[in-house]
Amino acid sequence: SVALNVYDLVAMDPTGMLKGVLKQMIPGYEGIWHTGIVIYGNEYFYGGGLLQDTPGRTPYGTPLKQIQLGESQIPEDVFDSFMDEMREKYTFENYDMFDHNCNHFTNEACQFLTGNSIPDFITNLPQMFATSPMGTMLMPLIRQFTKGGAVDPASMQGTMNNMANMMGSGGMGNLFGNFGNGMFGGGNGNPFAAAANSFMNNTQSPTTTPKVTGHEGLTISTLPVKTKQATLYSSSTNVTKIFLKLQQLLKAQDPQFFDNSDNLRIFTDLKSALENRDTTPNYTIPVNTFNWISQLITLLPKDKVFPVFDILRLLVLHNTASAYYSAINNQTVDNLITDFILCDNPPSIAAQWLSSRVISNLCGLQVKNMIQGNRPDMLMDIIILGLESEVKQFKSTAASLAYNLSLACQDGFAPDLSMQLLSALCHSLGTGEFSEDVALSLLMALGRLIYKNQESIELVSAFDVNIDRFTQNTESVKLKQAAEEIKLLLQTPV
Repeated sequence: SVALNVYDLVAMDPTGMLKGVLKQMIPGYEGIWHTGIVIYGNEYFYGGGLLQDTPGRTPYGTPLKQIQLGESQIPEDVFDSFMDEMREKYTFENYDMFDHNCNHFTNEACQFLTGNSIPDFITNLPQMFATSPMGTMLMPLIRQFTKGGAVDPASMQGTMNNMANMMGSGGMGNLFGNFGNGMFGGGNGNPFAAAANSFMNNTQSPTTTPKVTGHEGLTISTLPVKTKQATLYSSSTNVTKIFLKLQQLLKAQDPQFFDNSDNLRIFTDLKSALENRDTTPNYTIPVNTFNWISQLITLLPKDKVFPVFDILRLLVLHNTASAYYSAINNQTVDNLITDFILCDNPPSIAAQWLSSRVISNLCGLQVKNMIQGNRPDMLMDIIILGLESEVKQFKSTAASLAYNLSLACQDGFAPDLSMQLLSALCHSLGTGEFSEDVALSLLMALGRLIYKNQESIELVSAFDVNIDRFTQNTESVKLKQAAEEIKLLLQTPV
């Protein structure tokens, strides 16, 4: 079973004054919520990175309540792989009080585990504050002060004490009546001074927009139109667990498997190489590894082979492996696509999206090899199928694959694939419902395709894609900026 531990950060204010102030500021206010997801005997939460602890024993004190979220069919090792992926996304630097906080993580984890979201009263809190009169006034300043640092319980309590003391007998009038002189004034040790001065300087010094001269003259900061950086699924802090799971499955299938000295050697050496790949990225791949991988895919039942794909996902990040597996005559890759991704009844959900990530990584590293022969059609089928899937990981991988394929379509290369990809993106962006990260990947792929390409711009215009919908009903500043930049590229002569 999956549960949600709910904490009220305002309960850390010993004076009780802050609660009354926030009730005045936020209509419908009940608390400032921090949450942790509870499963497999652990509590997982976002606080200076993704962490885990004994349930109810985290630094945030005693939970105010625990909410049962439902049952999960996801094995623990698959959830470990999910957490590895999320660690790249939920870092200390990426924290944002409104757009990327602890509740965004638990909501994403809950959707992965159960297909459901956490309660609305938690996820709607940032919007409630942002649309309140005081929230509208303070949002720009708060964003500058809080961007890039997750909530630390000790500093949170200090901040609450300071706020309560600064309000003093003057209450709300004291807090806002002395804007720029009291709470936000200068003075040594004032934690708000730098942010306030920066905010005031920015609002008092309007900037002029340079004259636009084609796409190259535009200021494009969110869409990576001038880079060749691919999206790679490279994170995994649990290589040991992946290999342990594989060992269990192999012994269950063939008790004598590790009696073979070559099987034991490759298993041991490859495990060691992948565990140390960060410090030794150009490691020596054990002899006969590629044939061994093919043997495992054949040996294990199709619904149990997913750990092999998780290993292969990391292995193809090696230059030698990516060159081997992306070759046009490599049957392993073609079999992955036909037997585990595009088949009518995939053997398992995990096998489908993990094998898709092998393909996405290969396209990110060896895209020109991967679009030879009949593979472009298969790759487009993966994208279309994945974007229509209800499985969040498969949908996210399809978006990453589309983004990586867009690398091959710049500078006039692969024009047929470019038109296919562009049509698929326009259809999906026009009709599909996506999470913010998937929508952002699709917009970034679209940006690559239309940048300095008038034919692509005309095709997008013919589809009449409603880009404005990605600037509405979202709290993600980055997604809004990406959508605005798409509109700018579409409106500006190449």
